Amino acid sequence: MAEALDPAGTPPPQTPDPISAEELVKVVSAMNRFLSKFAAMKAFTDARLTVADWTRLMHLSEAKETTYGALAMFTGISGQRVVRMVETLVTAGLITSTPSTDPAVPNPLLSLSDAGKSRLSALNDALKPLLLKAFESTPKYLPNIKGGLLPLMRIIPS
Repeated sequence: MAEALDPAGTPPPQTPDPISAEELVKVVSAMNRFLSKFAAMKAFTDARLTVADWTRLMHLSEAKETTYGALAMFTGISGQRVVRMVETLVTAGLITSTPSTDPAVPNPLLSLSDAGKSRLSALNDALKPLLLKAFESTPKYLPNIKGGLLPLMRIIPS
């Protein structure tokens, strides 16, 4: 179908694509730079935690207890990597792994230990003022960060 012309015979202006591969690469590059610098922050080195550890501990903090499969789904990593990661965190005393009493849940249940809660709380306390400072001029954006990233997850195969 031909474009409608205005009375002067001029086609309507083209509207730019709302997002392009070029824009997406800028977002991904910025996230990569952010994560690299975020992981090197003093708060993480003081807590002796990686960003990946932090996300897993936060998930356990919110879930109270979870399974290997649920943790793998939340973090987007393979079951094998979850097992290795859990072993490391159990050895460090940050999480506990207890056998499930429910026959429908054959895997052990994972939960945050008291030491894990303490270390997570200290890290979160150190990060909070930094986060508030980063968004002091635009606090309304903070709750929308997750919402802005979720649509990007739709392009990732599950």
